[in-house]
Amino acid sequence: MGFDPAALPMIDARAMIIEQDSTSMGIAYQDGTYRDVSWGERDLRLADVSAGWDGPDLVIETEGVSYEMVERYQLSSDGHLRIEIRLDPARGERINVVNIYRRR
Repeated sequence: MGFDPAALPMIDARAMIIEQDSTSMGIAYQDGTYRDVSWGERDLRLADVSAGWDGPDLVIETEGVSYEMVERYQLSSDGHLRIEIRLDPARGERINVVNIYRRR
């Protein structure tokens, strides 16, 4: 069975709710999926995740068995959130996605 990018809600999310504090960030996607991202490095069951700041941008790097992914979160002065995602499946072509969200 191959890797399915649709299994990653951040790829095609149309809306999300983000909560953040000094140790982590929680993201609730419109499809009901919830994701908790802790700052620093974590070894999870299916992937190794590193999350932290690169200047003003939040960068989340995930290395799983079947893919590697880098997410870059950029908040603009006008309140728009830009998320750049680079997904490298172990098999298949690289996927690059840029999503821009507006705060309600």
